[in-house]
Amino acid sequence: MLVNIEIVQPPDLMTQASFNIEDFKEEKDFREALAIIFMISAEYYLDPEFELTDMKDFTQQAINKSKQKLVFLVSEEGLELEFV
Repeated sequence: MLVNIEIVQPPDLMTQASFNIEDFKEEKDFREALAIIFMISAEYYLDPEFELTDMKDFTQQAINKSKQKLVFLVSEEGLELEFV
């Protein structure tokens, strides 16, 4: 599983984690992505309220929208998901 993690500076500090849809092949891939998001979220004192089935749903939504990536933006304000 390849993931691109970037720390985005001003005006607001946030972390961006990008996952390629094509890298989600086995259940362990979804678990790894979920663990990475949880670790990043912990740095901002956040507790994401989604599970393994949600990660699978996000991936399916991206495929349905003909998108290539899941991009999670994590900041003190919360967690956002973009389909790119």
